[in-house]
Amino acid sequence: MPITWIGYLAALRLPWARAGIAWLAFASLVFYGYWNPAFLPILAKARFVVTDSGGLQEECAHLGIPCAVHRARTERPNGEGQKMVLTGFSTDKVRQFLDDYERYRGGAGVDQFHPSRVIADTIENLGRSR
Repeated sequence: MPITWIGYLAALRLPWARAGIAWLAFASLVFYGYWNPAFLPILAKARFVVTDSGGLQEECAHLGIPCAVHRARTERPNGEGQKMVLTGFSTDKVRQFLDDYERYRGGAGVDQFHPSRVIADTIENLGRSR
């Protein structure tokens, strides 16, 4: 986590506007790869994902991969109906997703929300006030 944080702060100083987002996506992939390296190329080349994992749902959102979450509910409802389908354990919803998964492909959802930037700015401002 500290390495991810330091890398994110360093990436924010780069001229490329999405460097911070790219760093966070890379760090997430490294984290998943640490636990199971075979997972990385599978996810990177996936046309879509059907999962019961909210964490994987977030990774798919970062990478723009269409995702169906096979659960009754999720703690991460961002993008529901746009980039992600919550199936509610309905096989009909899974079939509908599989028939038209490209509909859910899109850019990263992190463009709208920047919690890491808010945290970084707060810590930076706290350091200045001392």
